[in-house]
Amino acid sequence: MRVPSYLLAALLLHLRAAIALELSTTDLVEQLFLDFTTDEYVAAIHEGRFGDAVWARYHIAGDVNPQTGIIENTNLTVLQSIEEDALGYRTSDPDLYADALHFYGNTSRADSHTDIIDLFTTIGQQSLDEAQKNLEKRVTYGIKCTVEYREQEEYLHVYVVLS
Repeated sequence: MRVPSYLLAALLLHLRAAIALELSTTDLVEQLFLDFTTDEYVAAIHEGRFGDAVWARYHIAGDVNPQTGIIENTNLTVLQSIEEDALGYRTSDPDLYADALHFYGNTSRADSHTDIIDLFTTIGQQSLDEAQKNLEKRVTYGIKCTVEYREQEEYLHVYVVLS
């Protein structure tokens, strides 16, 4: 007897949901790659480690290349992306940005990403023109390829371009 595919799919979804419901927030889900409990991730916010929470937010989508630290489909590091977003938020809603600065000003000394909080503060203290100019001057990464021909042999050279 053949099980209908919709019934099999429903059974598998139910099994996955049951497994998900059994996950504890205080026990490790897996010890190698998920070596923090859900409570420990949430604790970053409860403990006021807001830079850590922002850093995690930019990594949670899984689109940061672990070897380069560059976000997929961009040539930006996570910190550069946060900087761009911060300037965009400051430009589009300065009052909300001022409220956010007040909030992030209360980050814990245990925060391991205070550089993010410092970045928010710096952008908040600069004029919009000055902040935009600093953003445009930063180092970005790209790839430039050239092909050389030597005695009928083809060589491909790849250069990392800092601009």
